[in-house]
Amino acid sequence: MTSNGQNTSRHPYAGYGFDEAGPAYPAHPVYDWRDFTSESPGRTRARRRALRTLVSLVGAVAFTITGVVFDCTKVHLWVHFADADEVSAVVTEAEYVKAESRESPAAIRLTIATDDGPVQVTTDDPGSGPDGLSAGDRVRVLFDPARPGHAAFPDQLDWNAIAFPGGAFTVIGLGLAGQEAVLAARLFRNRRAG
Repeated sequence: MTSNGQNTSRHPYAGYGFDEAGPAYPAHPVYDWRDFTSESPGRTRARRRALRTLVSLVGAVAFTITGVVFDCTKVHLWVHFADADEVSAVVTEAEYVKAESRESPAAIRLTIATDDGPVQVTTDDPGSGPDGLSAGDRVRVLFDPARPGHAAFPDQLDWNAIAFPGGAFTVIGLGLAGQEAVLAARLFRNRRAG
């Protein structure tokens, strides 16, 4: 203080938004919303890595399950008819989902001539059977006497039928899972080393 009563001491908050006479606004820090949402770059990378891993693993499981569901009937046919004999058969009845255009078979019943006489069979997985069949048509089918009452068309055991779409979905799913396994192993190795 001077002789005339003036306060010459500097205000402790001078230069921080306060004048010499006192605070111009409340004496608390002003926060910006970015102060609460900002993260360190390492934490942001860790969150992104965790999100990518989660999405990849969910995608891997979804693709693999979808592929297995698509291929389940195809693998079933492959197991039961891989060593079956290809024989001639006559269509006795063909039911279609789209009856007017004879597309998307719902059921196909056949008669196969065997040494013991004619045998009535139905095709396994008729949905992947040929379109446009009518009663009296001659076709080639796979028939195993060990599985009476069942037959399959040779095209149903083709590798393309197994590979697409079910096989493709399964490969994509397993590829995503493998990628995440490699990344996890690399991350684990780096953490142990450093």
